[in-house]
Amino acid sequence: MFGNAQNTILIDGGSTVSAASGLAINYSGSFGVQVTNNGTIVGSSNVGSGTVMNAATLVVAGPASASRPYFGASVINGNFVQTATGRITLIGDFVSGRAGQMIVNGNAMLDGTVQPTLLSIQPGTRLPVLEVNGTITGHLTVPPSALFGYGIGRSGNILSLEATSANFNPPGFALASSRAAVASHLHAIWDRGGSATLGPLFAFLGTVADQGGSAAYSAQLRQLSPDSGFAPGARGLANTHAFSNNAMSCPQFAGTTAMLTEGQCGWMRVTGRSAGQDSGNGITNYNYSTVTWQIGGQYEIAPNWFLGGSMAYETSSLSTSDRLTTGKGQAGYGALVLKYQTGSWLFAAAALGRAGQFDSSRTITLPGYGGVAKGNPDTANIGTVLRAAYTIGREEFYLRHNLTLSAIHTRTGAYQETGGGSLNLAVNAASQTTLMATPMLELGGRIGMGDDMVLRPYVAVGVSFLSNNSWKQSGRLMAAPPGTSEFATSIPVDPIAGRVSTGVQLYTGRLVDFRLQYDGDFSATTTAHAGSLVASLRF
Repeated sequence: MFGNAQNTILIDGGSTVSAASGLAINYSGSFGVQVTNNGTIVGSSNVGSGTVMNAATLVVAGPASASRPYFGASVINGNFVQTATGRITLIGDFVSGRAGQMIVNGNAMLDGTVQPTLLSIQPGTRLPVLEVNGTITGHLTVPPSALFGYGIGRSGNILSLEATSANFNPPGFALASSRAAVASHLHAIWDRGGSATLGPLFAFLGTVADQGGSAAYSAQLRQLSPDSGFAPGARGLANTHAFSNNAMSCPQFAGTTAMLTEGQCGWMRVTGRSAGQDSGNGITNYNYSTVTWQIGGQYEIAPNWFLGGSMAYETSSLSTSDRLTTGKGQAGYGALVLKYQTGSWLFAAAALGRAGQFDSSRTITLPGYGGVAKGNPDTANIGTVLRAAYTIGREEFYLRHNLTLSAIHTRTGAYQETGGGSLNLAVNAASQTTLMATPMLELGGRIGMGDDMVLRPYVAVGVSFLSNNSWKQSGRLMAAPPGTSEFATSIPVDPIAGRVSTGVQLYTGRLVDFRLQYDGDFSATTTAHAGSLVASLRF
């Protein structure tokens, strides 16, 4: 461009000036040109002794994007003025220490903002973004994002961008407790100086929080958490309690009455159980299903004294409603039972144990971090159970009151995930002992079927009271700097649960009986259904 001292260029709002060479404006005369930008300038400008006044957008080192970054420089040969409405946009990467840079070979009067598109973020790093080879007046600011605060520092004639603060749990986002725990862990990583491998994650989360708000940000935090992967620990208590109930299983009628008593028998049982939980605290809804094959029996070792035992093998599976967490496991159970019967009273005690392993898979879909993180924690339970029952028996029906007291210790081992790259978790072992009291009332009947067959229909209702209200396990991202504080994930264990059992048992003249039974557990966050088939041989 050639001209005189009145040369001006006005770029209207909505207009863009750019060039494939990167030199958007080139003046080759001796008077200079005055450029007023109300639209967008992409790249460098050569205005001689003139001035570029930016009141809108100046894109440094374009064309570039987050997916195709360009860290070159945009040069203004002349003076530069940015008004309060002006903004400089650029690509920055704190981990690599690179950014698009603007160079002014003249004086600069600065106002307005720098708006970076960041590929990674970490504290303690400065990115040079503006170099002025003349005098500098005024200052630039960086608009804060939902998660991060930024500043512009000056050293001589160079202005640099710096991430000055972070808050991964913004007050207005109201994160659920499980997501807030992850956010606190990320903040702990930040306070330890950040992580080169997690810098791109921070940038991604910042963009999601800015563009999608609380719901979108919370959904991404879910992928950094074990979430429902701790369900085997939370459900271990309920499954062990069900096994102990089934281990005390050898009822029969006394003579021709409906009085329920104990006898000698051997039995086998298969049980399918499905439990679903909606915790409401940010833990994804999940379903935990098991199939248990159990055998057992009891023998009268002295008048009114019975010694029994039971063993079981169980397979389990876990799936969440968003299908990001799945798992399969197996476990073995064992129990010894001692019973004493006197008149209408029955007293029983059991010692039991369980050991197993669970293989979990946590699918990660975050950009740049995709993978499947796999873990294989060991699981174990030991416990004791005491039961007292009083039965009122008539010719055609019976009423049984019973109270069961149990103390069950649950433990899962520590493990480290593999396959999830930088987002693998190192999870600590966890254990707790839970006391449980379960009063039940059972109503049943005796119906003669002919051919020496008798049918026992029954229904029982009750409620369980637990001493604990959650299962909690802690861990950390393996990419976190040494010394970073861990975060805990808590899965509710409802302290009060209603219980119902109903079924029919068919006694035959060949001392063989069969039973079909339904068991249901209902509480504030969890519903469980189970069906059993039992075959017994009395002797």
